[in-house]
Amino acid sequence: MPGTALDTLNQLKNEAFSGALGQASAETLNRYAAALCDSRASGEFGGLQFPQICETVRIHLLRAHIELLQTHITDLDAKNTRLTKWVIALAVAALISTLFQTIGTGIQTKIAIETLQLMKSPPQSSAQQPPQSPTPAPAATSAQSYSNPPPASAAKHP
Repeated sequence: MPGTALDTLNQLKNEAFSGALGQASAETLNRYAAALCDSRASGEFGGLQFPQICETVRIHLLRAHIELLQTHITDLDAKNTRLTKWVIALAVAALISTLFQTIGTGIQTKIAIETLQLMKSPPQSSAQQPPQSPTPAPAATSAQSYSNPPPASAAKHP
């Protein structure tokens, strides 16, 4: 309900002396503070009442702003809590992803090393070796046979 500064000052005077000033809205308190800046405001109140009314309006306006700030702080705190939960969840996901990558890299490295070792070493089992053709035994000489061993003097020969 905008009006002249004098109308606003009269409304302020009524609320201030009735005790209703404490329940005034922030918008109403802002109007009262603006009206108190008018050059005629000090004449509407007695010499001692004007500074007291100004201080009362200022204190109630400050209280209204603190309540508004508290509402903003509560909203920001709720948003901050949600954001913190998201950051923690993403950090855990990154840690799990890193662990999987590390384990996967370790397994790949192990397989690569084993493959290189298999490529460098000859096969160990006979199942993997190609069949070899039998080599013929050297023919026995007439001086050497199973029934006729070589002479002993030939065996001791240095």
